[in-house]
Amino acid sequence: MTYGPATVKYSHSLSNLFGNYNFMTNEKSSGSGYLDVSATFDLGNGYSVTPHVGRQYVAKIVNASYTDYSLTLGKDFGNGISASAAVIGTNAQKSFYFSPVNGKELGKDSVVLGVKYSF
Repeated sequence: MTYGPATVKYSHSLSNLFGNYNFMTNEKSSGSGYLDVSATFDLGNGYSVTPHVGRQYVAKIVNASYTDYSLTLGKDFGNGISASAAVIGTNAQKSFYFSPVNGKELGKDSVVLGVKYSF
């Protein structure tokens, strides 16, 4: 649903969510959902700001649910060139979203810079 600069979207999983499965209780994660609330505001002179907040609910796996958020500043330079800078974060449980393969926390806050050319 979109109204003015705001968009609200809900996604619902009928099957296991990205293969999430609770090995402790033998329960599947079907029935999970994600609520996304975002908006884009034109600041003029090619600048825009986009706040976002989302809530991932993982059914039957309490530790897997989390809230994510971001704030993106964009600049359209014209001629198909644009750039963005985003601050992205989450309250995901660090011990649950930890990669045993490379020892990285997958739910860390970060800054993402981007440049795009559209033709």
